[in-house]
Amino acid sequence: MISLIAAMPHSAFSMLPCYHTRAAIDTFLIALEHDDSSRNIVHIDTIGYSRGESLGESYPIYAIKISDNADIDEDEPASLIIGHIHGEEVVGLELTLSYIWRITHQYLSFFELINNTEMYFIPTMNPDGLEIVSRDLDDSYRKNGYVPPGLNGRPCVVTGTGSDWCGVDLNRNFGVNWIYGDTLWQEGGQEPFDYYRGPAPFSEPENQAIRDFATLIKPAVSIVYHSSRTGNFSEMGITAWKWGNDPGPYKFSPDCTAIGRLNGQYCVLLPKTGTTGSTYQPNFGGTRNGCLQDWFYWKLGTIQILTELGPPTQVQPSCSTMQRLTTVQFYSSINWINGRPYNVRREGPTPMVIHTRDASTQQPISAEWRILDTWSSMLAPWYTDEQYGSAHTLLASQGWVHIMARKDGYATKTDSVVINPNSVLQGITLYLQPLPRHQVQIVLYDESHNAIAGRVWADNGFPKWIDVPAGTGANAELPEGTYHFIAVPDDPQRMVLWHDVYVGGNDTIVFEAQQAAQRFYEDFASGLGNWTTGGNANPWRLEAD
Repeated sequence: MISLIAAMPHSAFSMLPCYHTRAAIDTFLIALEHDDSSRNIVHIDTIGYSRGESLGESYPIYAIKISDNADIDEDEPASLIIGHIHGEEVVGLELTLSYIWRITHQYLSFFELINNTEMYFIPTMNPDGLEIVSRDLDDSYRKNGYVPPGLNGRPCVVTGTGSDWCGVDLNRNFGVNWIYGDTLWQEGGQEPFDYYRGPAPFSEPENQAIRDFATLIKPAVSIVYHSSRTGNFSEMGITAWKWGNDPGPYKFSPDCTAIGRLNGQYCVLLPKTGTTGSTYQPNFGGTRNGCLQDWFYWKLGTIQILTELGPPTQVQPSCSTMQRLTTVQFYSSINWINGRPYNVRREGPTPMVIHTRDASTQQPISAEWRILDTWSSMLAPWYTDEQYGSAHTLLASQGWVHIMARKDGYATKTDSVVINPNSVLQGITLYLQPLPRHQVQIVLYDESHNAIAGRVWADNGFPKWIDVPAGTGANAELPEGTYHFIAVPDDPQRMVLWHDVYVGGNDTIVFEAQQAAQRFYEDFASGLGNWTTGGNANPWRLEAD
């Protein structure tokens, strides 16, 4: 049995009437979908569902698309605004909903944006947390509705900051540096349980929904809204990344110049609360613990700005303060971000669109793309999309930019383009030539020339495993090129072998895997005593926990 809330005095907080509850978002979207002003320019999808365990009900996660042909996926640049990720931090949700209503009811004021881009909005990616706050169960609840094993009658929700036994911090559950996030019920600080990373990267359905949706739409730029309960990070724009301990040295993201430039221009548009002439502070994020903005850049090449809204320490400010935050000036910051992938009004850096085509058929193909001027092997591969073979990016600096496209079965292609400052969308198309394909038989033998079973790692820059059955071996069709083969027999007592081979025609590749003699064995059961460790970064780890 799950105890929902601790038996202690109820919070005096009640959701103010100017804020949308989770249920009120449904009402808002129904009105939006049936409003004549938004017809044809709005498309609403359910992209996933919340965990829902603590309340016994999963809630939908909605994505709203605004564009001139909203029901059609066009070859237009995309942006993504996420209004709410932590339960108590509701100001970003209000700003997002207010902007959606404004832009859909003033089409003529936003026609260039609506006609040339695809804008996506996720009002909340944490409906569980919003529902707990909406029901006045805990005004400081941060996480989702995950119920951990071993709860043993402890209450899921404990009023007050940081003692909730249930929930995963969704901004600690993404796949980059997840291992360094807090473990379950990790003690320490004023908010001991508020930053639990979850049982595995992307263990939470909310994170899976964002991952899959973002991978599909491939936004060039994104905002995710937060509020700082401590005030330590209030009124900042935070981007990927600046890793390292003070006073340094630091490791910046490979594209930090382009990312920092865009963030600086964005933050100037956001006035600090209660001041004149003072604006938000742009920063590179220093945390390494599964954060959203790091994953968006690392995985997709998206510039995502974690925007910590003010006022400091007021995550649910008064209605009058909240209404000042949803003014034209704050709308303008969203508008400016949404316009950057097309450079509406030429107010920012020149965006670029990369197309990849099959040189023989001229048809679009999805291929990995790189900006060679800044690319690093620490980044995940970035891909053009399947339908149009296109990728929109704001990472190119002005001057000559060198682009590479690669795909298994094709010759790698590089090309260059000049990016002029403050210009319209700059395009480049790379035509990839298909490679000849050859039939290759792969056989593993023992020392008596008996064909044995195993697996072969075939790496031509696009590595793959090939299963090799006993007796017949494996027949594979491989693109022409140089391969690094590693043969791993199923029998663990046999040697692992490797060969470098140029596949230029039909061929047979043979591995003779002899009996192996064990020289050294390590299961780490006794720690790291057999190893020399060093360095000044985080300590070595044997496992996730």
